[in-house]
Amino acid sequence: MLKQASLHSIGLVAAACCLATGLQLRDAVALTPGELQAPPAAAAPSDLDRHLLAESRLERLYRSRGFQPIWLDAAGDGLSVRGEAALTALESADAEGLDPLSYYSAEIDSARAAARWQDLDVLLSAGLLDYVRDLAGGRPALRGQGEGLDGDAPPLDAVATVRGLAAAEDVAAALQALAPANAQYRRLRATLAALRERAAAGGWPRIPAGDTLDPGMSGPRVAALRARLAATDGAETEVAEPALFDPSLEAAVRHFQQRNGLAVDGRVGPNTLAALDRPVGELIGVVEANMERWRWLPHDLGERYILVNTAAFEMRAVEDGRVVLRMPVVNGLPSRPTPMFSAEMRYLEVNPTWTVPPTIFAKDYLPKLRRDPGYLAQQNITLYVSWSPNATPVDPYLVDWSQVRANTHSLPYRLVQAPGPYNALGRIKFMLPNRYSVYLHDTPHHELFSRARRALSSGCVRLARPDDLAALILKEVPGWDMARLEQVYAGGERTRIPLARTWPVHVTYFTAWVDGEGVAHFYDDVYGRDADMIEQLRRNRLLLAEEPQGAPRRS
Repeated sequence: MLKQASLHSIGLVAAACCLATGLQLRDAVALTPGELQAPPAAAAPSDLDRHLLAESRLERLYRSRGFQPIWLDAAGDGLSVRGEAALTALESADAEGLDPLSYYSAEIDSARAAARWQDLDVLLSAGLLDYVRDLAGGRPALRGQGEGLDGDAPPLDAVATVRGLAAAEDVAAALQALAPANAQYRRLRATLAALRERAAAGGWPRIPAGDTLDPGMSGPRVAALRARLAATDGAETEVAEPALFDPSLEAAVRHFQQRNGLAVDGRVGPNTLAALDRPVGELIGVVEANMERWRWLPHDLGERYILVNTAAFEMRAVEDGRVVLRMPVVNGLPSRPTPMFSAEMRYLEVNPTWTVPPTIFAKDYLPKLRRDPGYLAQQNITLYVSWSPNATPVDPYLVDWSQVRANTHSLPYRLVQAPGPYNALGRIKFMLPNRYSVYLHDTPHHELFSRARRALSSGCVRLARPDDLAALILKEVPGWDMARLEQVYAGGERTRIPLARTWPVHVTYFTAWVDGEGVAHFYDDVYGRDADMIEQLRRNRLLLAEEPQGAPRRS
């Protein structure tokens, strides 16, 4: 084994100082003991960046190991079995939708080729510290950026985790256990592999632009459509007339539309054609983005939970891994996107009142009140003089609305809509306290659920069948059933129903979803979150390719 002094000479103790002075990791591993004792003048603390943390983790890791190599064999001139397994995992990071270059894969290859074994040991440890963090909880630079995400990454002690890997019987299995364990993540991983195989084979056929294709039509574009759908949706190719839009091809079109969140009409119009012509590489980026979002969620979603997918406009209730209830939802407009967050449903409110949020007051109600103060009476809304719980009502005709500023932070008045058939929340709401004041609720506008694209609310989630969800939840609440709920509805009194056990609720944004048959469903990026993340990943890859070997990685 190498002596302790040997590993001191690779700069572990001084890693933080090296970064503070602008030295790169490759410089750090070349420092001598003398240089460690007298490093160049350190920069001011304000100049330190997040890479300092990464390298202080390295120092803690090696200090806990007595500054002995972690991944080398007994002779110190090659990787151990565990080291080989760890390196294989880093080199295969793309299988998890991660980038091997982010984990020093190029530098590791160079160190191995030059038989710089001490450098290799440190580089492998540095890569693993970041890899276990990213695999378990997502990349910090991506987490929540532009996503409206609430909450921090799941806690993970990367140093302890890597230390555990060094003693693991099966390094690959120990690393895999860090990834989300749910079936959806595993299916996305398989879909990613299949899409990469498809990309390597040249992708799928393109369909020439033109007018809408309808069943019964024929021609070269129909033949191209058949070839395209044969690649992904089971269109028959061994038919008498390949260029005819026959019933079997229409069935394949409908299947494609259904799994891509399109209006299912069997016709190939502009929206369906655009979806058919999405490049394979674009879908690879979408799957990678969705795998990243799964890493942001709690790894334990709960033995029963509710998952809202705002990209698919759908809610699912899951018990013991089985979907027991599904329904369409309406969620936030692109200009008022529903955020991503997890919270606990604690109570139901029947015949709710609705206090108009300041943003909706300023953007929607104030312009109407300037035109017609009588609008509030039409909507069964009371105007209160302030936001105080003891505020008194005021006549909207006595307010000079032209002088009220549309400032959401300084609106002096409060609007409250009474329970009733036109209440914006309908007859029931499901309360899950969160900092966004977003909850699930009924709606008087059930006609909106017939639309394919349902980004139509001001941020909350409207349910197509709220009574079905209430029935599921009330099974666990002593003294309550649907008969009693109907009585409360009829009475019109505002009533709170505390839950015996809270329900975890996860409000998510998954534009890629793989069903139990392995069929991938893709949904429109209604909030532009995929586009933002994919662009950032593209820029990161360019930067990694341009950086000198050994430069601290952007996390």
